[in-house]
Amino acid sequence: MQYKTVETPVGLLTLFATEKGLCRLIWGKAKTDGSSMQTDRCQKHLDQAEEELKAYFEGGQKAFKTLLDVEGSAFMKSVLHKVAKIPAGRVETYGDIANKLGTAPRAIGRAVGANPLPIFIPCHRVVGANGAMTGFSGGSGVPTKEWLLKHESANI
Repeated sequence: MQYKTVETPVGLLTLFATEKGLCRLIWGKAKTDGSSMQTDRCQKHLDQAEEELKAYFEGGQKAFKTLLDVEGSAFMKSVLHKVAKIPAGRVETYGDIANKLGTAPRAIGRAVGANPLPIFIPCHRVVGANGAMTGFSGGSGVPTKEWLLKHESANI
């Protein structure tokens, strides 16, 4: 695994990649043991993710093409797959996604809350019933979620 820290309008973001793709995004500078597997393929994923983030924050990119390497249960992957399909400028509720997957909104909330790749898998586009802003683990929490939605011209 390899990592790279990039500066963005929502703060420092540290990106982690395996040879298969981007696997994690955390807010802030990574606290690591300093060891990382240096490979050209990992670096390619990190460089592409950084370029796409730059384009996103400049307003030119609405969807990401960086390969992702998401680990988790089949259920979590199915939830994150649905979240990844929410287009920029739109929001869906936990209930909307629960109805599509035939499960409870709370189960969706747990899976969304464990999203390892916020922004790339746009969990900020998932809101509570009646459009209520609910928790967000990145940056400053709900204010960061609101900033991202406004940046995407979402109708919130």
